[in-house]
Amino acid sequence: MWAPKRIDITTADLAAGLVGCFTPADHAREALIFEAELSSAKDLLVCTSVRSGFDALLTALRLPAGTEILFTAMTVADMPRIAKYHDLVPVPVDVDIDSMAPRVEALEEVVTSACRVLVLTHLFGGRIDFSTSISWARRRGMVVIEDCAEAYWDPAYLGDPRADVSLFSFGPIKHRTALGGAVVRITRADLLARVRRVIAEHPAQKSSQYAARLLKYGVLHKISARVSYAALLRMTRWFGVDHDRLVNDLTRGFGQNDFVRTIRQRPCLALIRMLRRRVQGTARPMEQREQRGRMLAAELGPSVICPGVASGPHSFWIFPVMSADPVSVLRALREAGFDATVGRSFALVEGHSGNGCRNAARVIEQAIYLPFYPQMPDSELLRMAQVVRQFESTIQSERLQTEVLPVADRTGSTPESQLSGDR
Repeated sequence: MWAPKRIDITTADLAAGLVGCFTPADHAREALIFEAELSSAKDLLVCTSVRSGFDALLTALRLPAGTEILFTAMTVADMPRIAKYHDLVPVPVDVDIDSMAPRVEALEEVVTSACRVLVLTHLFGGRIDFSTSISWARRRGMVVIEDCAEAYWDPAYLGDPRADVSLFSFGPIKHRTALGGAVVRITRADLLARVRRVIAEHPAQKSSQYAARLLKYGVLHKISARVSYAALLRMTRWFGVDHDRLVNDLTRGFGQNDFVRTIRQRPCLALIRMLRRRVQGTARPMEQREQRGRMLAAELGPSVICPGVASGPHSFWIFPVMSADPVSVLRALREAGFDATVGRSFALVEGHSGNGCRNAARVIEQAIYLPFYPQMPDSELLRMAQVVRQFESTIQSERLQTEVLPVADRTGSTPESQLSGDR
């Protein structure tokens, strides 16, 4: 059985991380060295997580209560949750399914005089072209925050220089994971200084906590191998456990208890060292990954919708496909040896929206996430594509057989309103 995701880390990385937990050094100096290595512009700071950086940023901005923040409608649920904690109002903006970029029409529908911030989220591993959205926000004097948590794989990539803030994650299931940690790029020197002061007031993360995390994910890394993962599935079935929810809970970076206190920590020295270790290297493996992702998308064919496939460059950090019957597709894939999953980490941002964010809601409701990582040979990717394609063809054939054809008018033509649907 192919696991839905494999942690992008090696045993050598884990061992080095554990050694770092017990080796003393100058914490502040190590952080400054790491930040300088990534950017000579001195516009970076290291955080415990993207959530930590976002919370510190909102603290430093000191926005009035009731200020509205526009969010890409589909995002990690904790981001709008943090905005609400600061008495701010998240407002969702619908996306184009092919690119997952916010639609300008959707921005225009929801903007009010209370909107001060725009948060743009790169999704699924693609680097989305936000040029239009950034220009739109700039004309209105908004702060532009770019969430690059799912789009980082190359140390040379520091986000869009037109954004005020760019957020990069090295969490447990990300590319080049350090099993935690984040880098925040802030192009405004005054804002960078304020955020740095906020983070400096937070207590440091304990090395023992990070060591425990390294051990936990070391075990999960071994379990995600094909044979051991199949054994895990058999055990969960015996005990009547939802393995999909179990895996999601085990890989969740942050729990729900005492959430704010948990994110308000500075990274420990061992985590900073791991970050320095993990950002080294080139983007070449990602170029190969993109080629394989494009191959899989082509093999799935035009009848299978792959959200975000039009964005690029693309690492296919996760590989979503949409289905009118996702539960049955999941079942068919698992019977064929592919443990696809649903995106429990993603959520639709709640708030007033002019169009109800139909596209984003549709992706959340219909998307399933296929296993896709280097350990899977091309032959298995093609076999997986065949399972999905055949199932979707069956669904569409059944639908055509049960549909009532439009009644032609007296001239023999079909009314245009009946043909256009909701396109």
